[in-house]
Amino acid sequence: MVDRRGLVSLLFRTVALSAVLLLTGQAAASDSREAMAAMQMPEGAWRVAAGAGVGLFPEYSGASTYRTLPLPFIDVAWGNRVRINPAQGVRLDVLPGRRWDGGPVIRYLGGRSARGAISDLDTVRGGAAAGAYLRYSLGPIQLRAEAVSPFTGDTSGTRVSFGANWRGLLGPRAFYAVGPSAVWDSSNRADRLYGLSEADADLLGVAPHEAGSGVVSVRLSGTLVWMIDRNWSLTSFVLAGRLVDDAAASPIVDDLGNRNQGLVGLIGLYRF
Repeated sequence: MVDRRGLVSLLFRTVALSAVLLLTGQAAASDSREAMAAMQMPEGAWRVAAGAGVGLFPEYSGASTYRTLPLPFIDVAWGNRVRINPAQGVRLDVLPGRRWDGGPVIRYLGGRSARGAISDLDTVRGGAAAGAYLRYSLGPIQLRAEAVSPFTGDTSGTRVSFGANWRGLLGPRAFYAVGPSAVWDSSNRADRLYGLSEADADLLGVAPHEAGSGVVSVRLSGTLVWMIDRNWSLTSFVLAGRLVDDAAASPIVDDLGNRNQGLVGLIGLYRF
């Protein structure tokens, strides 16, 4: 019997993760004056894009098995001030200037799907999270950080992500972004995702585990955006990551999964 709640949670999580990579690449296309000129788009205009694609993702964070999932996507932006999409939620830039942008954000923060090797466990539902983001751009380099805390769902605590991108153009209609990133979780969030109570450990036949606060993963991602014409584009993305410290030591990773994680996907977009 299909666990609809778990399926919805997994879909939101995969869409959210893919959109982070997608928008990283889209930043190379939409956050630069040169690219906007190439697409004949004024900086202050409303921009709407919708599309779909397919991605290959781990069944849960730390899984050794993967699933192929469809990836619907829609993105609405006004200049560099407002961005709205189902993955990154709602972002408002309150820092005027060419190098800094940042402000409040409300978005979805994923949980843990009960699939693959941990299908006997309960799904840890994700939920809406509120916080703030900050980005600094200097030429082709962009530094970014975000801190959010969920206020719905089965998790609590804080997640902080930070990273850097090197962005550039490959010809008049191809844009890329590549760079490292890391994710830090507070103890209550890390333990909810990677910890195991004695009862859950008995179900899986492994030892109990308690995860504390700290960096849970390090990643290297790359995105390539190809503008087919003024309206149509293709975005491909790839990510190689590794779980570390208490997350990597969790039995759902160390015994039943793999600390090395990856994903790949392709999304077609139409700009209205």
